[in-house]
Amino acid sequence: MDSIYKVYSVQSETITETNNLLDFDLPAGQVFDLSKSYVSINCRMSATHASANLANSIFNVSGAINAGNNDVSRYEKSCALVKNAQLNSQVAGKVEELRDVNLLRSFLNNIYEPQTVFLNDEYSNLMGIRHYEDWGNISPLIDVSSEEGSTGRFIDKNLQIPLSDILNVGQVKQFDTRRLGKCRLSLELAMDRLSARGDNHNENYFSTLNNGTLVNQAGGAGGAELTSAVLARGGGAAAKVYDDDYQEHIPYYVGMPVKTVSGAFDGTDTGGTAVGTVFTEITDIAYAPTTGQITLTFGTKIGDIPANKTTADIKIAPINHGDLATATITLTQAELQLHSLGANNMGSVPQSINFTTYSVERDNASGNATFKRQYEMEPEAINTIVLIKANSDSIFSDNAFDGGSRVAIDNELTTNRLIDFHTPIYYNQLNKFSLNQGKMAQNVIGKNYLRTAPTNNRDIGNENALSFVVEPLPITNRMKLVEFEINDTGGVNDISVYKEVLKTI
Repeated sequence: MDSIYKVYSVQSETITETNNLLDFDLPAGQVFDLSKSYVSINCRMSATHASANLANSIFNVSGAINAGNNDVSRYEKSCALVKNAQLNSQVAGKVEELRDVNLLRSFLNNIYEPQTVFLNDEYSNLMGIRHYEDWGNISPLIDVSSEEGSTGRFIDKNLQIPLSDILNVGQVKQFDTRRLGKCRLSLELAMDRLSARGDNHNENYFSTLNNGTLVNQAGGAGGAELTSAVLARGGGAAAKVYDDDYQEHIPYYVGMPVKTVSGAFDGTDTGGTAVGTVFTEITDIAYAPTTGQITLTFGTKIGDIPANKTTADIKIAPINHGDLATATITLTQAELQLHSLGANNMGSVPQSINFTTYSVERDNASGNATFKRQYEMEPEAINTIVLIKANSDSIFSDNAFDGGSRVAIDNELTTNRLIDFHTPIYYNQLNKFSLNQGKMAQNVIGKNYLRTAPTNNRDIGNENALSFVVEPLPITNRMKLVEFEINDTGGVNDISVYKEVLKTI
């Protein structure tokens, strides 16, 4: 019978920028299916606001990763937290080492996973992505509901990073520590890139697209406090109608902190008493099945409706990240979950493990419009990847060079022309590279997925943002020279050259 080993990191529990190393000891005497194994890290979110009205609110805050040049708008898979990795064996020495894990995996996952598969990593991630609803998304680090009388909470979420998303040996289905002895997995996490963000919504949805409006209310002869309201269609005169699955589509939840963003208390948006910015919390949400209307109840009043006056198009929206006093994400309790094969499922264990491993060579073209340079590559190297970065700290290859590229192996050009972006020959090179890995490209548009966006585009992200040069290599009996030519009118700067090499242990 198979079993699961939980191996805790030898370091202290809390992971920080200065305490960002993790070491896990794989026990000897077992056969592990590394393709089913993963690193698990406990994540917890917290946030505060200066307003006393929001003291008990459940903030829709999630994690974000700096993809380069302080850009936190991108959706990154959980492996983006891993900077460097190494696996060592007591018997065989170094099994595999990979630097800049996040840069390489952002490329490989992008081309080998369809969009739906890529985005479904949200389930085991610390950040959400707006790909179902136009209004935004709910953080995977909170547990909330739009059901009447419900309560929400911040939760402890186990961030999962598959070993196959860290090292290539993580794809091995029979890793025999009876032969290799005790092994140690060492990781360096990019904790300096991690931050907490409260921007999981599309602001345009509530304001510009007019979906955060409340139904207009009259103050009556004596005036009234505005403490609850029905959600309206744009304009505030008629209620918005939902069906029975309203909880899946309503952009509000019980315990949600919100603020007023526009509107007036005297029946006109111009020349009247503006509502101002008021922070409050949604304390209850009621659904009327007969009418389909949604009523929001607030913890504190939004304001007072004057006698014989009517509210006009008051809009409420989620608070902005800048409204928060603090936002913190904490990572603790790192453990390695190992899938150990039982005798009945083990079969014949091979006496050697065959896989490929990557090495990386960093270079800089000094901003030249034409970059041409040769690199020595091992005889057993079967593929090479050049990732071109717009910024020196990028973990996404995003410098879309506009002048084409070309490769020569041992001074023989592999194509009879420069290869321009998104042309048939460009995709042909990608397909040859993929087939040389025994895989098939699933996504050729090189998409930069965004956590949030200013429009209501469901197919979220920027297409053709990923830039790369790939080339399958022949196995030779000596070192081979591989020359890359990259042309970009804006200048080529930092590049990373990855070499995929066959390895046997």
